[in-house]
Amino acid sequence: MFQRGNYAHLEENIPDQFYSVHIICFTGQDEAQRIDQELFTEYAFSVDQLMELAGLSCAVAVARVGHGVIELGQEVTMMTQVTS
Repeated sequence: MFQRGNYAHLEENIPDQFYSVHIICFTGQDEAQRIDQELFTEYAFSVDQLMELAGLSCAVAVARVGHGVIELGQEVTMMTQVTS
């Protein structure tokens, strides 16, 4: 089962207004396949649901990088240029 690490030790003795912790974890292909399998079997996600979540994740990431942070529920419009 996929489990997130405990990073509470990073926050000890630091007042809330003085820090922001951003932890980035990269997932390899083997771990991604195990996570997908768990989502399919244990949590009964469909392929369509996982594709929608992946698309939303990409859209939010692009919006944050390109146009600042967006709030959940805001409409996101992305314009792309296709070149051949």
